[in-house]
Amino acid sequence: MASIYENAYVVISATRTRTGDDGCFSERIGSHKLTTIKKDRQPVTVYVRRETEHRHFIQTPPVFDPVPLFERAWCFQERLLARRIIHYTDDEIYWECGQSLLCECGSVTDPMYRNNEPDTGNFKLQYTKFVREEDLEMKLHLWYQIIHEYSQRALTFESDLLPELSGTASQIASPLLGRYYAGIWEHTMPQALLWRPWGSKLNHVGKRPAEYRAPSWSWAAINAACMTWNLNSENTSDLHYPCQIREVDHNLVSSDPYGQISDASIRMSAPTFTATVRYSWNKDMNRLQYWADYGDTSDRIEEDLPLECDPGSTPDKSKILAAVIMTALYPLPIRLFSAIWGDQKREHRWQGLALRPSIRRPGCYERIGRIEGPLHVLRLSIKRGIVLV
Repeated sequence: MASIYENAYVVISATRTRTGDDGCFSERIGSHKLTTIKKDRQPVTVYVRRETEHRHFIQTPPVFDPVPLFERAWCFQERLLARRIIHYTDDEIYWECGQSLLCECGSVTDPMYRNNEPDTGNFKLQYTKFVREEDLEMKLHLWYQIIHEYSQRALTFESDLLPELSGTASQIASPLLGRYYAGIWEHTMPQALLWRPWGSKLNHVGKRPAEYRAPSWSWAAINAACMTWNLNSENTSDLHYPCQIREVDHNLVSSDPYGQISDASIRMSAPTFTATVRYSWNKDMNRLQYWADYGDTSDRIEEDLPLECDPGSTPDKSKILAAVIMTALYPLPIRLFSAIWGDQKREHRWQGLALRPSIRRPGCYERIGRIEGPLHVLRLSIKRGIVLV
């Protein structure tokens, strides 16, 4: 399918439809005739109509209500790969290609809709412009945007998540990125393991697929909006990576190197320490929060999914393993110093993964979330080899 859309001369898209039965065409809301009297007592007639929304073509995060086809994960890739698309919506016909986005009323090109920048918001324009560039930073930023957008789309079949992205992954692939492992590029490890769920989906619709689709260390392991690692996604400096990836085992279902997998694991070496999970009710947020207690320190676990209802759950007071992926200088949460002294205060902290013993593969570990804390607690850590599945 990726090859078909990539090589099509033009794609006609029934963007207005929720199913394949609705077709391209719809009854548009007509204009209204208004007649009034000018100061010279001469009548004047004007025709007005409802203003057409264009934010669903250019807004991030995406808006799906007026254009339900954009919500589909397959259609996200098809839209990126197609060279030219004619979109039929309820209000207008749009033209979209790698160089322009045009509409019948002409206002989609108005700077008001684009934050005064010609390409802002329309991701297809950015994708076409940069996908062939051999620049590591540019490719990482593009991949960061792809995952951020793609993971918000709906899947008809949960197992299709990686196959539905394979065409896009094959276009962006480069020796700069290395091999492709279940949605993560080889040369972005270990830091790429620090992806995170994003936004309100975390505690509302996020869940694991019913059947195995990806290893727990990949963002593809959960049905939730995610942000993968980006070279400039965090305001950090003085980066160090005490974690080393020793081996990646990656078993494909087909000959497509970017497609569905049957199993994958990582053998790695990292500073680790044991912690106790603690549940705490946050009244302001009206939900549970999770903490890792170790030594005299407590740090919050940024859970991938709510721990109390995740399959193979992690109960209150259970033991987990914290694995350190990187250390860095982070801005302090209170930014008052920056306004007064003109320089933002920073502190050394570590970031890593919260892991639990794997039920699926005894002797191995599964990711349940991210965790970070002050650097001085690393004196409690022991460097060991672990296998993530």
